[in-house]
Amino acid sequence: MKRFGAVLTTALAVVALVTVGLVASPAGAQTLICSGVSKADVKKCDPGSGYADAMSSSHWGMYGGHNCTNYAAYRLGKNGVKRPAYSLGNASTWASRAKSHGVVVDSKPAVGAIGAWAGRNHVVYVEAVGAGYLITSEDNYPGYYPKGMFRKIKVLKGERAYPTQFIHFKDQLASSVPQVTGTTKVGSTLTAAPGSWTPSGITLAYQWLRDGVAIPSAASSKYVLSGSDLARRISVRVTGSKTGLTTQVKTSPATAAITAGTISNTAVPTVSGTAKVGSTLTVAAGTWAPTGLAYAYQWLRGGVVIPGATKSTYVLAAADLAGKVSVRVTATKPGYTSLARTSGQTGAIALGTISNTAAPTIAGTPKVGQTLTSMEGTWTPADVTFGYQWLAGGVPITAATGKTFVPTSAQLAKTITVRVTANKDGFATLTKVSLPTAAVAPGTILNSVAPSITGSAIDGTWINVKVGTWAPTGVILSYQWYRSGKAVTGGTRTTYKLTSADVGKTVAVKVTGAKAGYPNLSKTSKSTAVVRAPMLVNSTAPSISGKATIGTWIKLNPGTWSPSGVSFTYQWYRSGKAVTGGTRDVYKLTTADRGKTVAVKVTGHKSGYPNLSRMSKPTATVR
Repeated sequence: MKRFGAVLTTALAVVALVTVGLVASPAGAQTLICSGVSKADVKKCDPGSGYADAMSSSHWGMYGGHNCTNYAAYRLGKNGVKRPAYSLGNASTWASRAKSHGVVVDSKPAVGAIGAWAGRNHVVYVEAVGAGYLITSEDNYPGYYPKGMFRKIKVLKGERAYPTQFIHFKDQLASSVPQVTGTTKVGSTLTAAPGSWTPSGITLAYQWLRDGVAIPSAASSKYVLSGSDLARRISVRVTGSKTGLTTQVKTSPATAAITAGTISNTAVPTVSGTAKVGSTLTVAAGTWAPTGLAYAYQWLRGGVVIPGATKSTYVLAAADLAGKVSVRVTATKPGYTSLARTSGQTGAIALGTISNTAAPTIAGTPKVGQTLTSMEGTWTPADVTFGYQWLAGGVPITAATGKTFVPTSAQLAKTITVRVTANKDGFATLTKVSLPTAAVAPGTILNSVAPSITGSAIDGTWINVKVGTWAPTGVILSYQWYRSGKAVTGGTRTTYKLTSADVGKTVAVKVTGAKAGYPNLSKTSKSTAVVRAPMLVNSTAPSISGKATIGTWIKLNPGTWSPSGVSFTYQWYRSGKAVTGGTRDVYKLTTADRGKTVAVKVTGHKSGYPNLSRMSKPTATVR
């Protein structure tokens, strides 16, 4: 249709029905794909370009509304073509005027080109170029169609509706749909077949997609399927670009869901090591494909799983004795079906061997009442258990079968040895005897923890002796209390009541141990502190109740004091500093306390007793 509203007299084909959908025109005419008059119909026919919403506006100075040149100008503008500085005139002059200003005009169709006819007042937009056909879209000025009409048609080369000239303001890239080839199994390589692109000289870029989402770093024409692709569908997005043309993006159909890859083994696992309890067996996994596999191990005893034996090595245990051991190796990799292979079995497992590289020795002094200890020496394996037999003068001592032995008068003047036997399930036992000690000497009473005194050094208080630790058993203890180094008459019990005579002095106690056949041993405790008169006692510390919130009254609980009749004074503190006037048993928190903690010191008073002060725990930070 011409720019200024002339009636198109060389209309393409008569379409009697205004519709959206594929409609076949009469024989010999083009094929109508869709058409429409109203905005809604145009939008259905041409949903992608946005023309339906813009057709009432003027583009490049053309008449708005249904108009072939206005539509062509709109589509060119959408493709990035700027309005020419010169006038294109009516549809019949577009080709000649564009050509006179350097625009290529030829008979070669291209997507994005404007189709025209010499001597005809109409232009169309080329949507697609096929083998021997075009798909074009056009708008028509009211005239041939009473209300104007937008159309999209498929026209064969040689038909009257096939343009004879193509104005190449800015051609658009065109291509067929890409395809993906290859086996859809993890580990296989897929190849992108990009399709057919026009014009020549197009640069292609690839992006592989997993369920429609871009796969990072998958940007070549080939893609190796990974475990992340299992059960997903893969497609490829091909982007064509060429200088001066609008970039075109095409996406292939998705593959079928990707199936798991296949792991193969060409050399089964083997086991090395000595088939003897205590020895370590090691598995060589064998030969597997593909690379990057992870291996899990399960050792078997007579073909039955050994619980917990899941490493590449296995230390033969007593339970394996006389049995045969093998190992099952399972190879895994994300996206692949796991595969397990089992080694051949070992020979029957033999008894293990215990060895001793340092003989047993005896620690301790060979004296009556002193403990002798067997030092087992060095054995392998390390976790053997031991049995003991003590001997005096080479003769076994009845019931002396522990790790330690205490000589009695029966062993006096005799040498002592110990026979150590090492045992372990699945291993042959081994016995070693220590060298003899010196002859056993007479015993000594021992005090390993000195006596001590418990109780407070206060007039009127009972204090007690803790006798300490004495050896051997059966030692009889006696006591003597001392006041500043002088024995207290009658002070021979385990307890002693402090009297006014002790005030200003220290008190100690001497404990004497005696046993028949042993010389006596006396030990004196450390002295008490200087005994003093009674004092006030605070057995439960002061505490504060109430919320640490500004404006709140908090209250003191002075705690528990003795003896009775104690009176109190108070001083409140703000983060360690005394609060002026804070001398009551209650305190109201103020803004000065914000961000600080508050505590209170309670001082007890009683006639005849020194004062005693105790500080409460601080509150939480005041807020």
